[in-house]
Amino acid sequence: MYSKEFEPGTARNLWIEILELNLELLTGDNKTIAEFLIPKIRKCDQHENMKNTFCLDGYSPECVYTLSKELLDHKRSGNKIAMPLGLDKNSASLFYNRGEGWGLDCVFDGIHKIIELAELDGNIIYSNHAVNLDDVYRVYCRKHRIKPKMTCFYNDGFSFHNIGSPFYFIPDDFEKTLPVTEKKLFCSFNWNPWDHRLALIVLLHYYDLLDEGYVTSPNFDKFKYNKFLDFRMLEMRGSSYIDQYINKSQIYEKLKSLEEKYPLSIDDRSQYTFTDQPLYDKELKKPIFNARVNSIFEIVTETRFNGEHFFSEKTWNPVAVSKPFLIMSSYNILSSFKKKGYKSFSPFIDESYDKVKSDSHRLLLLVQELKRLSNMRAEDPVGFYKLCDNLHTIGQHNLEVFINTAWRSKHGGESIKHFLRFLDVSV
Repeated sequence: MYSKEFEPGTARNLWIEILELNLELLTGDNKTIAEFLIPKIRKCDQHENMKNTFCLDGYSPECVYTLSKELLDHKRSGNKIAMPLGLDKNSASLFYNRGEGWGLDCVFDGIHKIIELAELDGNIIYSNHAVNLDDVYRVYCRKHRIKPKMTCFYNDGFSFHNIGSPFYFIPDDFEKTLPVTEKKLFCSFNWNPWDHRLALIVLLHYYDLLDEGYVTSPNFDKFKYNKFLDFRMLEMRGSSYIDQYINKSQIYEKLKSLEEKYPLSIDDRSQYTFTDQPLYDKELKKPIFNARVNSIFEIVTETRFNGEHFFSEKTWNPVAVSKPFLIMSSYNILSSFKKKGYKSFSPFIDESYDKVKSDSHRLLLLVQELKRLSNMRAEDPVGFYKLCDNLHTIGQHNLEVFINTAWRSKHGGESIKHFLRFLDVSV
């Protein structure tokens, strides 16, 4: 969809211009990240009535905070911070992510620092693909005992300022869907190295499930593979959960046998030139899309594993292909999912894991339920595929709700028709 040098849109990206104008003040990793971002995201989409536009795509969410903090520290120390010509402090400003549904404290921290850095005093809006973004932001403000500085909006991809939505695009051509009897049991896509995602991989290996799924592992360097560093990160970051288990010594002992197979790859991360490219680039997306439609279940590894209920594009991706999933997210997240009109997959999937407050125990129960489904497939294939039929019916219901709410008729019909032809779903 976009060229390798990622420059969609026609408006100036004032966030990148601020980094470029003050590059000599940045140090260490901050300077390296800024040098990476500057040539990638110079332009924003054009937005009506928005004088100032800041696109925050391109790297991990923490970088918004670390970059803005260093520049603000320089300003508070008396150093001169250059601002782009044409930035209007008193006009409306839009901050947004086109790709991932960021709703993390570090992102809000970073935007607040940019607001202070640029001395913005007009109407300020932040938009991304988190359905309950404004609720999450209000909780953040209460938690930090600060007055909200902006209004947050869920961007479904079309209705808000026409920001393009990447996660509903289907590759123009893709591998044919396999019969359910030939599909792998599950898929799990993990890029940013959150601890719960790394612990998931450790447990999938312990329960001999990795070969039954399509699994990606986060890299130490987002755009390179390094067997030693990637595996050391898995051991270190996953331990925050694994150390809670009684049998942790056995888990770590077995983990040693994974190193020779590591890292786990579906698509080639070294082909990417910025964080959200696989969401936009239909060619790079093919391996992920093929893995998604040729596996029976998806393990949704949401951005948050605790705290406020948060839905990003990671949840809607399996919904959009009528697929059952187990969700790694905050305690009791499925209650919020069902309030939106969707159905979960109980009793065909044991979703009692969702009712467990302990993060480490919730993760363990989720993996054990996947192991139960694996055993059922091997020992009772007739019963298992009957269960899959029931799950497909729920998946069709969820796709219908998705189309009638997230898409709505005004979004045009071609993508919807493409989904329906591909999935053989009637709505």
